[in-house]
Amino acid sequence: SEYRAKKIFEFVKNRVNYIHDIKEFGYQEFAQNADELADRIEEGSARGDCEDYAILLATLYKMTGYRSAIALTPGHAAALVYLPGYRRSNVSMRLGSEEGWIWVEATGKNNYFGWIPPTVLTSSVVAYEIKEVEEISLASEPTGELIEVRRKERRIPPFLSFIFIILILPILVRLLRVFLGR
Repeated sequence: SEYRAKKIFEFVKNRVNYIHDIKEFGYQEFAQNADELADRIEEGSARGDCEDYAILLATLYKMTGYRSAIALTPGHAAALVYLPGYRRSNVSMRLGSEEGWIWVEATGKNNYFGWIPPTVLTSSVVAYEIKEVEEISLASEPTGELIEVRRKERRIPPFLSFIFIILILPILVRLLRVFLGR
């Protein structure tokens, strides 16, 4: 369900603090396994960068029955969760032939579920779906599919259109009467 997917996102966002690998481990890049980060959450000292968040989120989603993926852009990583009915994202994402993937990035405390950095809209994104929890690692270069990312079209909900017509129609009728009455 959408509710549980958001709760997983909020859990990771609130329990892991962002830190660059160079400050935490002394290496330019170092990917923690999900179980390592989970242990640190239990200890109250969980810290990581984008790939750590992505690995943990993808693992938690997969373990709770969701389809998940890891998305990579130049210098960045995030998780994807498959929620084809989710309508609150302003971005449509297609992995393979399936639309309905949601970008999940908990690295910022102000990020919300489905938020996507503007740079992702202008860069190439490669993603690979996680088939087994054990394969979630960025230790080797994963092979994946190019993902299609595009802004959703903004549409006025039918209810608002109806309200607009009800409010504007009497004004238009009056204006028409004034115009034709002269």
